[in-house]
Amino acid sequence: FYLTNERSLTRKLTEAMIVYILQQIDSKIDELIEADQTAYGCFTRAYIRLNLNAKDPILKLWNAFSMTMLTDKSYYSHWNNWFAQRLQKHHQTDHALALHLLRYAADGLWLSNMIEDQNVSEMTDYLIEQSYNA
Repeated sequence: FYLTNERSLTRKLTEAMIVYILQQIDSKIDELIEADQTAYGCFTRAYIRLNLNAKDPILKLWNAFSMTMLTDKSYYSHWNNWFAQRLQKHHQTDHALALHLLRYAADGLWLSNMIEDQNVSEMTDYLIEQSYNA
């Protein structure tokens, strides 16, 4: 009984933390979009900038929880729902296939950087640059 309650509490705390982090990420994405002067690809650029900003404290925490979500699909639904809502919200500006591919490239770069810490600023700049012409 004790272990069941402990697991349940751990799961609830983990989910609450994921929801909190996603709210923080959502706010940061909004800030980056607001500062962007070009509508086309604005979500993609914000996503790339935030996803590959290793110095952001909330991203360090997010990175740890991302590994949990990769191994436990029940947590993944939080991310999946957030991302689907963002894609729907930014459909007019960020629906192009090339922008999807740039976000996938950023995800791959993020994962690669998680495995082996590296300077990704040049590649980040390249992805951002490509988003204007995608």
